[in-house]
Amino acid sequence: ALADPLWFTKSSQVRNARSPVHWVVVMDGTVSMNAKFLGESRFEAAKKRAAELVREAKDSDTFSLILLADPPVVLVEEPTFDVKPMLDAIQEARRRDSGAHLASTFEVTQRVVAEARRAQQQKFETRVCFITDFSQATWGALETPECQRRVAELAEQATIRIIEVPIIDDVRDVAIVSAQLRDDRSLIDNGVSFDVTLRKITGSLTTRKLQAFVDGTLVAEESVSLVGSEARQRVDLDIHEPGEYTVELRIDDDTVPVNNRLARHVTLRDRLRVLLLEGQQGTGERLAMALDPLREQKPIVVTRTP
Repeated sequence: ALADPLWFTKSSQVRNARSPVHWVVVMDGTVSMNAKFLGESRFEAAKKRAAELVREAKDSDTFSLILLADPPVVLVEEPTFDVKPMLDAIQEARRRDSGAHLASTFEVTQRVVAEARRAQQQKFETRVCFITDFSQATWGALETPECQRRVAELAEQATIRIIEVPIIDDVRDVAIVSAQLRDDRSLIDNGVSFDVTLRKITGSLTTRKLQAFVDGTLVAEESVSLVGSEARQRVDLDIHEPGEYTVELRIDDDTVPVNNRLARHVTLRDRLRVLLLEGQQGTGERLAMALDPLREQKPIVVTRTP
């Protein structure tokens, strides 16, 4: 069914509908929709297209709204004639920082269509309109047997249309993919350092400015060169007091800014405390000496109890 979809990019074409139509609008809410074109994200463009479609539909048309995500989210399920709630739902829709489960979205769409048909007192034509960037990360799953079956079933219930939001020719995306503490004990005397990994997702960027903030204050800044697809950078933090800290790592914004920040919660201690439970008095002596051979109670504080 989607192998030969009906494409249109101008919502004025919906004026050709003469009989009442139940519009099931499926907006792509995946992470790729955060990419920007001329200062506007794909998701904002999708919301404008959806609102435009609703405003130019006939008064007798009804609407439902679904967000393509993982899991998919039904924002307006029961078909409504009232334009305002639909427009409000479109405006209030929020993109997800994840991918999508395409098969589940088809399944949910089928359910919304079937329930609407059972509830309708007059005959409506059903049109399912996907507003998407048609990214491979989401739509690559279309070739799976489950998706093929779901699409075939949906095509028997409705006309499937696709509106494609602007494609960006020069997508530049570098992501912070991990930040690992170099010493998991998180002791003040050992210092606090992270190994931060940057990954070039796409584009021609070769350098990024990496900044580290502790509780909102900038404490470190490095320039990272991206020779290959990944680069690792050590970041040392100037923290000298025990306590709870929020460490946020940032790189320069690019086409997809959602993956340019990563936060970690760190608990710093002056000592590690170990409790030895002795089955018999004195049996923990050797282990206590191994943990604290100089009996300084630093950095490990050993407490023995029978």
